[in-house]
Amino acid sequence: MNRGPLGTIRGWLIATQDGLADLDDELVASLVQETSFLEHLVDDLRDLALADAGMLRLERVEIDATELLRHVAAAHGSRVDVRIREGMLVEADPVRLRQIIGNPETSGLV
Repeated sequence: MNRGPLGTIRGWLIATQDGLADLDDELVASLVQETSFLEHLVDDLRDLALADAGMLRLERVEIDATELLRHVAAAHGSRVDVRIREGMLVEADPVRLRQIIGNPETSGLV
């Protein structure tokens, strides 16, 4: 039995089709949430495939690392001891940096 987002969506649609569930606003909202989760998963898998193939595009811009470090320190609380120096500029892809910071377990940061 598939308990992932596709299984959830399929199960509710079959139950609705068989007359066992009503397609009300609450169910529709739940199914939309499941499809959103699935969409993010597919996007992440695409990015991983591109990275593995060496084809992941980076949009490097100059960003203020001070704000980035403040965000990391605030998000991780007492687990991170950061001494921030003002005016630290780095050239990086801000979207990819947010992905790394948002998922430190798979980025090798922890």
